[in-house]
Amino acid sequence: MKKYLVCCFILFIYAANAQQKSYGFAIGNHATSLPITGYPQLFYSNFHPGIDFNYMRTINKSTKNLLHVRLNGSLIYQRFVQTINIYTVNLVYDRLLNSRINFNVSLGGGYGAAFEGGAVAKLNNEGVYETKSRFIPRSQFIGQFQTGISYALKKDNADGLRITAQFRTIIQGPFVKDYVPLLPVNAFLLGFQLPIKSNSND
Repeated sequence: MKKYLVCCFILFIYAANAQQKSYGFAIGNHATSLPITGYPQLFYSNFHPGIDFNYMRTINKSTKNLLHVRLNGSLIYQRFVQTINIYTVNLVYDRLLNSRINFNVSLGGGYGAAFEGGAVAKLNNEGVYETKSRFIPRSQFIGQFQTGISYALKKDNADGLRITAQFRTIIQGPFVKDYVPLLPVNAFLLGFQLPIKSNSND
């Protein structure tokens, strides 16, 4: 965990010198299912809404193969399961396919604060079950994989406003130590990515 945090810190400091910056917003559906192969369930199973915010900085100068560091903040509501706040740092590879379409893939991880979606009882020393508070979060480690495309609204401005469509897999743990130690959650997200104009002396 310490090595991961050090790597994240180095990436973020390196990205601080980048000139291309953007922020994004997305909404989507989330489903507990097998990683990646469970993506189809996002379009016919239960609806578990989520919102996502990100801040991204480019760390190289290639015109076709870009690397970014992306900071994500997410809120996911899964009825009867949990409500979870997620904060992650991701390394993003972005490939320019043509003047308007980019393909991207990212890998990262971070921290989650999960609130129980229902009442939870725990056996005390006297053999009596006590109901735990649902408003005390459980700290979680988060692993995150994402792939998708983005589309520039203006053909002559590839660095302008982009519409995004993403598939994401989140690995959350420890969820239930003796039953489901790692919980996979898939997501389909639609949103936008908007550049932040930099001063010439950045």
